[in-house]
Amino acid sequence: MNEAKYQRMQEYFRRTQAACKTKENALTAEGRADEAVFEKIRGNVLSLSEAVLKTAMQQEDPAGFFRQRMAQIPAAWAQAREKALAHGDENRAYLEQIKLSMAEDIRRAFEHILEGEA
Repeated sequence: MNEAKYQRMQEYFRRTQAACKTKENALTAEGRADEAVFEKIRGNVLSLSEAVLKTAMQQEDPAGFFRQRMAQIPAAWAQAREKALAHGDENRAYLEQIKLSMAEDIRRAFEHILEGEA
């Protein structure tokens, strides 16, 4: 992964985090606290992934490291979702699904940028 692609990925994180924060604030102002929490969770996943990317850039194979970590981390969320479903905790399962969906969006953006499509 070269510096230009790293910068494009950083821009993706900044842009998407800003959109989540804007939406979170709007939902809070409308009194829709639960939905605001969902946006906060999406923002947290973006922050976590941004930190993983920063660490990846210090590795011998940044793209490989990022892909590996972005498979490992969501795997734990998938397990947590399955456990929540097994215990009938639909709310917890939904929160884990939000994390998984955001991680998938990040993975897709990463692959598009890496392939030069973004």
